[in-house]
Order: sequence, then C-alpha cells, then structure tokens
Amino acid sequence: IDLTAANTFVLICSSVTMVLALAAIQQGKKGKCSAYLAATVLIGSLFMSVQFYEYYQLMVGHHYPPGISATGHFRPDVSLFASCFFSMTGFHGLHVTAGVITLFIVFLVSLTGKYTAASHETVEYVGLYWHFVDLVWIILFTIVYLV
Repeated sequence: IDLTAANTFVLICSSVTMVLALAAIQQGKKGKCSAYLAATVLIGSLFMSVQFYEYYQLMVGHHYPPGISATGHFRPDVSLFASCFFSMTGFHGLHVTAGVITLFIVFLVSLTGKYTAASHETVEYVGLYWHFVDLVWIILFTIVYLV
C-alpha cells in the first residue's frame, strides 16, 4: 500500500503540472507550457513504471502463502479478487498509457508554437482527459487498496 500510495501522489502531481501547462498557454507562455507538458509526460511515465514494478512483484517477484495463492504468486487466475484487481488496474494503466502518448504528441506540437493564448483547445481537452484518469485512479486506489 505504501508504494501505491506514493504512486498515487505522483499521479496527483501530474495533474498539477497539467493545470500549470494550460494556465501557461492561456497566458501566452509557450515555453512554460511545453515545459509543464514535458513534466506531465515524465510524471505519468513514472507512474506507469511503478505500476509495472508492482505487477512484476505481485506476479513473479514475491511468493505468497497458500491462503492467498496456491501457486505462490498473485496472478489473475488465483482468485476473483486477483482477476478484478488486474482488470481494474490494468484497464486504468492502459488509459494512463494512452494519455501519456497523447500528452507526448501534444508536447511535440507545442514545440512548434502551434498553441497560443487564443488557440489552446487541444491542451485543454487533453488536460480534461488526464484529470479524469487521475480521478478514476483516486477512486480505484481507495476501493482496491484501502477498502
């Protein structure tokens, strides 16, 4: 739980950098917008790296007692909870990955100077998606890890 709680904080920080990117472009600060978009991409990538590490530890790296898993590993086929856990967190991870890729593309376009204070809808839309993905993770973290 500690690692995932820290990872949740990391993802929340990425929402902050996304807000700062949008605020920067709304003020016409193209360079700052690009820098904050890059930070959001990096932080989102860090979140996914930690999730990959967690999956590795659950599925291969750590052995669990027979009450948790007959095979010694926590994999989708060991229980209904494990199946739900990997389905929910994996589907979320897929959406984070799609968001990181989209943010990276938006970042590359921002380097060309296409986005301005008057024309920044793409940055705003990708930001809305990113905030939604973050909000879903907060709900998932609470339900799956804390409850």
